[in-house]
Amino acid sequence: MPDADSSVARPALVENDERLRAFCASLIGASYLALDTEFVRVRTYYPELCLIQVAAPDSLACIDPLAWERLPAAIPPPVSLAPLLDILHDPSIVKVMHAGRQDLELFYLLDRRLPGPLFDTQIAAALLGFADQVG
Repeated sequence: MPDADSSVARPALVENDERLRAFCASLIGASYLALDTEFVRVRTYYPELCLIQVAAPDSLACIDPLAWERLPAAIPPPVSLAPLLDILHDPSIVKVMHAGRQDLELFYLLDRRLPGPLFDTQIAAALLGFADQVG
C-alpha cells in the first residue's frame, strides 16, 4: 500500500469486514507490527473497544469497530475481528506495543488469548534505565 510519491504507507480507515480482510491480508508476511488500542471504561468493569491502530512496514490503518455499529440494523453482521486476531496470534510476526498491559487485557477479553510474540517498548526502556513513564 505504499503511496506512489513516497515510500510511506498510505493510511487506511477500516470500517467493515471487507476492508478488514483486505488490510489483514496485507499484513501477512510482515516481520513486525506496531499496535495500539483506544477504549473506554465508563460504567463498566471491562474496556469497550473504540479503535485499533496498526502499523507494519508496508501497511498502516485505523480499525474502527464502532463503524460496524453505526450501520443500519438491516445490514448484518456486527464486527468480527477474527482476521485481525489471526494476525495477532501469528508467531512469525512480532507485535510491538508501548505500555501494552491494558491493550493485552482487551485482546484477551476478545478471544481468551494474548497476542504474541510481544515486544513492549516501555519494558525495554526500563531495562535500559529510562524512567517509568517515558513515552
